[in-house]
Amino acid sequence: MAAQEVMQYFMYRMKRVGFGDFNPGQETMNTIVSLAKYFSVSECLSIVWRAVSNGSTMYVDGTCTKKRAANSVISSIRRHCERATKENWTVSRYYWPSELPKSVAATYVYEKVLRLESDSFTTKPSIELLRQGALTNE
Repeated sequence: MAAQEVMQYFMYRMKRVGFGDFNPGQETMNTIVSLAKYFSVSECLSIVWRAVSNGSTMYVDGTCTKKRAANSVISSIRRHCERATKENWTVSRYYWPSELPKSVAATYVYEKVLRLESDSFTTKPSIELLRQGALTNE
């Protein structure tokens, strides 16, 4: 579910900077799933925001084609994820944009099942959280 939220935000950001014709493939999905596995949604959004911004800057500066700039975004996300996990970085948090609707299913799972409420955005999803949520629902 976290990966779906991150993918939704990724596509939103790509469209906002003019990379709306980007067609995510398996490599993109694998990268987003990996990102969501290690970081909270808020941290993932921060990583995505930076990568899309950097890719957009490369295109605007004329250092590469639009297609290459768009493709560089996913590589940048993957590298950041790998380095951050390997070197135990603290990743900045980012906000969910108000103009992008949140998933009803995600809201239900985070707030009703896992009972995270306001922490749902900043907490990394895990099996332990699912177990805790099940215990508090008894």
